[in-house]
Amino acid sequence: MTRQITNNNTNSQNIDVIATKLDYIQADVAAIKKKLEEDTASREWVLAEFGPTKKIVNGILVTFGTALVLAVAAFIVGGGLR
Repeated sequence: MTRQITNNNTNSQNIDVIATKLDYIQADVAAIKKKLEEDTASREWVLAEFGPTKKIVNGILVTFGTALVLAVAAFIVGGGLR
């Protein structure tokens, strides 16, 4: 004996449920996207905020690097340890 399953508008009900869930998903994605756009630091903001500090730190590093290279050159030219 085979039992026959009747589909009384279950397909249209399933489509309605899927469409409703899709609407909720779209709303959630839109909310997440908006929050990311608000909370993410832009490149322009980072450069404006940390640009001067970066220049100062780079200047100090270049100064120490130059001093180190000159000290090694002076050591080599001066004959090293006697």
